[in-house]
Amino acid sequence: MKVEEENVPAYIRSRLMLARLYYHMTFKDPQIVIRYLGASLKEYEFLVNFADKQDKKNLVGVEQEVEMAKQMVKLLPVKIKEEMMFARR
Repeated sequence: MKVEEENVPAYIRSRLMLARLYYHMTFKDPQIVIRYLGASLKEYEFLVNFADKQDKKNLVGVEQEVEMAKQMVKLLPVKIKEEMMFARR
């Protein structure tokens, strides 16, 4: 997908909002929670990969968002594993 240079920050923020939305969805069924956490992880991974392919000048103003996405890529697998363990009970 090609995003015009001037739209990169807005695009990153919108994908970040989607990842956050998936993360914050609450359900009683742990399997659905796990599914949405997985969707959140995929969005964060996409965001990190997308940002890695951009020129630094296109990321001005969204550096913190990209850094947060990188941290979430590391943390979400742990959260998903915990939810899976909880679902087995």
